[in-house]
Amino acid sequence: MKVIRWLDRNFEKVILVVLLAGILSVNTVQIILRTFFGSSLSWGEELSRYMLIWSGFVGVSYTIRYNTAMRLTLIYNMVPRLARNGISLAVHAIMTAFFVWMSVHSVEVLQITQQTSATMKFSMKYVYACTVFCGVMSTIRCIQGIVRIVRNFKDGDDFLWDPGASAPGEASKEGTT
Repeated sequence: MKVIRWLDRNFEKVILVVLLAGILSVNTVQIILRTFFGSSLSWGEELSRYMLIWSGFVGVSYTIRYNTAMRLTLIYNMVPRLARNGISLAVHAIMTAFFVWMSVHSVEVLQITQQTSATMKFSMKYVYACTVFCGVMSTIRCIQGIVRIVRNFKDGDDFLWDPGASAPGEASKEGTT
């Protein structure tokens, strides 16, 4: 159970850190090679671009999990608690439908893609797979959000839960894991 809780809190974080470290490493090597040796890796910029694309899509799931997406809260804060929870529920339901749709269509694209990358010569399916991954992970995170909304509504709380907690009402243990 501890592994599942850890994965729930850290799965996207770990992927994002690895991708950022990869981008940083490749770009650092590129700078060193260009500055001191007058040449560069032919595939470095392409690899960095693909890692950046993946990090953007993984970041979508991360923002849903931690409820940190940009939003306009002026009207949201003016309506009663019941309406706020209803708005949050509707938004999560719409996002869930969108991410399911995106996942299905992304799988279709993966099945017909025959492209290879320009310099690295690998299948672009690996790059396009980020849309399937994002769609599935975001769907899971949206469903978790819907469950949290319903649980918080029963408890009489607003939806804006402690993002470090794995369940509503559970104190954040982010610093202890």
